[in-house]
Amino acid sequence: MVVVGVVLIVAAACTRTDGTTPPDLEFQRQIQAARDRELSAALTDAPPEQKEILRDGVVTFDEYERAVLATIACLRDAGVEVIDIRPSDDGTSIDFTYGGVPDEGADALEEVFNRCWDRHVSYVADLYSIQNARSPSETAEHVRQAARCMRAAGMEVPPEVSYQGLFDLVPSDPEPALRCLREAGL
Repeated sequence: MVVVGVVLIVAAACTRTDGTTPPDLEFQRQIQAARDRELSAALTDAPPEQKEILRDGVVTFDEYERAVLATIACLRDAGVEVIDIRPSDDGTSIDFTYGGVPDEGADALEEVFNRCWDRHVSYVADLYSIQNARSPSETAEHVRQAARCMRAAGMEVPPEVSYQGLFDLVPSDPEPALRCLREAGL
C-alpha cells in the first residue's frame, strides 16, 4: 500500500528596519513567483477539468477536495484499491492509501496512479500547495515542536536538527517519529 498526502503550509511576511530582506519576506516573494509560473503553465497545459478550477487563479479547499476525489474515482475505476481516505492531521489536505492493481505489478500501479493524478489533480494540487506554503519561521517552529516530541519519546535528536534531519531520524524509530511529525504538522 502507498500513502499519499500533501503537506501544506502558510506563508507570512515580516519587515526589518535595517534594510535587509527577512527570510519570510523573501520566501513570500519566491512563493508569489512560483505561484505565477505554476498558474501560467497550468492554464496552458492542464486538462480541461483542472483549468476550470484554476481559471480564477485561486484553489479553494473545496476545489482541491473535488480534484482529489476525482483522482480517487479514477483509480477505483482502473481497479486500484483505495482505502483510508481522510483529512491530513492539520486539516489542510487529503491523505489516502492505495495499492494493488489486480494481476498487475508495481509499474502498472504507478502508471495508473500517474495517469489519474495528472488528469484530475496535478496542477490543482501544485497551486494549492504553493498558495498554502509555510514560511521559514513557521517551518522552524514546527521542526522545534517535532524535535521536542521525539526527545520526549526517548529518541536522540541533535540540538539544531533541520527539517530534513527530522525525516532522516524516522527509520531509526518509525512509530514515535512519525507520530511526532504528524502532531507537529510536518
